[in-house]
Amino acid sequence: MSWRKTKTILDALKTKLESLVFPEGHALEGDAIFKNVRLYDIPDLEKALMDLLEFEDRICLVVSGGDFWRNDQRGTSIESHRDGEIILIMSDQDYAPGKSSFFGDGTKPGIINFKEDVISAIAGETIGIRGCSLVPLEGVSLRFAKEDGKLDSSREGYRLFLNVNMGTENLELSRGASRTHG
Repeated sequence: MSWRKTKTILDALKTKLESLVFPEGHALEGDAIFKNVRLYDIPDLEKALMDLLEFEDRICLVVSGGDFWRNDQRGTSIESHRDGEIILIMSDQDYAPGKSSFFGDGTKPGIINFKEDVISAIAGETIGIRGCSLVPLEGVSLRFAKEDGKLDSSREGYRLFLNVNMGTENLELSRGASRTHG
């Protein structure tokens, strides 16, 4: 298996996230979990967060976090395994003043609830790419501040760090770099 392209993985994950619906028995059964899924790169993270605050619908920002390699050299051969980090920043719908978007209510899911549905749906998922799997690493609850710096209980979120297996390349050491796809 050769290294997978980051953009291919991000596009496949975006498609998967757009297809997620609330499960049977949920107050919003059959509705899309996310109404907006957008791709961002780390340099655009501040813009992504500002965009997040502008949307009222449930949203997920997909951010490429970087790549990591593990290499095993044997003689003139190197087996180079590549992993990537993807960050999902999820936020629930804006609420009327005084309501919490963290726990939700009978008609709104709340970030604490729908992040569980998302994690269950993508953990171990291959997103349609052979050998490419998603594994949750860490999750953190987010609180957003208004322009005046005060916390805004109408917009809360969850940041999920994912590891993605991006494939393996077999490299041969020589004066001119040569690569074989395994």
